[in-house]
Amino acid sequence: MFATGAALGLLPVAVAQFAWLRNASPRLRAARGPRHGYSGDVEARRLRLLVLGDDPAVGVGCTAMERSLAPRLAFGLAARLRLGIAWTVTGGAGWTVQRLDDQLRRDGVPPCDLAVVLIGADDAAGLTSVANWRRGIQRVRDRLLGSGVRLVAFVGVPALDRLPGLAWPLGTLLGRRARQLDRSLRELLERTALDPVQSLVHLPVPNEALLGFLARDGIHLSSAGYARWAAHMADEVAREWQVLPMTGHSSAEAER
Repeated sequence: MFATGAALGLLPVAVAQFAWLRNASPRLRAARGPRHGYSGDVEARRLRLLVLGDDPAVGVGCTAMERSLAPRLAFGLAARLRLGIAWTVTGGAGWTVQRLDDQLRRDGVPPCDLAVVLIGADDAAGLTSVANWRRGIQRVRDRLLGSGVRLVAFVGVPALDRLPGLAWPLGTLLGRRARQLDRSLRELLERTALDPVQSLVHLPVPNEALLGFLARDGIHLSSAGYARWAAHMADEVAREWQVLPMTGHSSAEAER
């Protein structure tokens, strides 16, 4: 396989591939159904989960929202934490960090204790500069933490060059940008000063474990892929939540 430098010399080919991909490949839509729900015992203490971002947040690749990432993640957290999980989704197919920030600036952050942010794939596909990406992530981070969210988990940018739906050299070029954005994301989160009762984490995408569970376009996850990813994510998020210091302000600690 050619190196990334060679792929850069084939930029016109990549541009042509991108145009073909947009016009001829299967156009999958966001999952249908309510973007909010509840999982777990209705009598249990409640934790408010917000899942926000681009295609995975809104279930692109599966037909029904109930089979997508957010409700499956809520189910996994309810089982692991023995809490009731009230979940909400904010986002849209093709959203970039700028589009997400615009939404939060206009409508505010929905009330939540825990936020999982899935963003970056469309920024990589659109070749968003690292500087603009970093500024966008900073604004989203600050809006979430400033609203009082206890735990903010930014999911890493997926390895686009591993997706069979993105041929070389397009996949190589987009994969390179995805890695740059993910590295910038990790560095920014690591350098963020936090209130003692808040946590900010980076959740790497288990790319290899998900490759066998893609939708028909070879890019997005299928419902089985979302189930697999949600179980993996629930393990990580539950561990992070359990090490947070207890306060009297979280709905998970006060509501019944």
